[in-house]
Amino acid sequence: MPEKKKSQWHIAITHAFAVGVIFPLIASFIFKYLINTFEIPYLWMYILSIALNVVAIWLGVILSVQEINKKLKINEVKRFINLSTFYFVLIQIPSYFLYASKSIDSTHFLKISLIQMFILTVVFYISNIRYIKIEKDN
Repeated sequence: MPEKKKSQWHIAITHAFAVGVIFPLIASFIFKYLINTFEIPYLWMYILSIALNVVAIWLGVILSVQEINKKLKINEVKRFINLSTFYFVLIQIPSYFLYASKSIDSTHFLKISLIQMFILTVVFYISNIRYIKIEKDN
């Protein structure tokens, strides 16, 4: 299949959106099901939330990068990874402030959310480094 020409920022923002919104949304549905089905202590709910989101981000990167590697050519891999990570963080910030504003103990929740956002950003970045195909002609 011929490689399509798309701008780097367009590919990066699409990748960050797919991984940063769609997959965590699926993880949140699983999380809601688990906490409604089982009686889970408060601390374990945080741990479960982080674990599900880490798996969601990791799987999201794998699936998104597979499509990118098949259909598109990334000329500057390091620039693409940095750009997509920047967009990933921009996409994550509003959701955490939205959730924190709905929490009873918003200061505590915001701290936990920022820790989770940091962990997910690191997972996103490292997964991108691991799975994006580097062209030999670069």
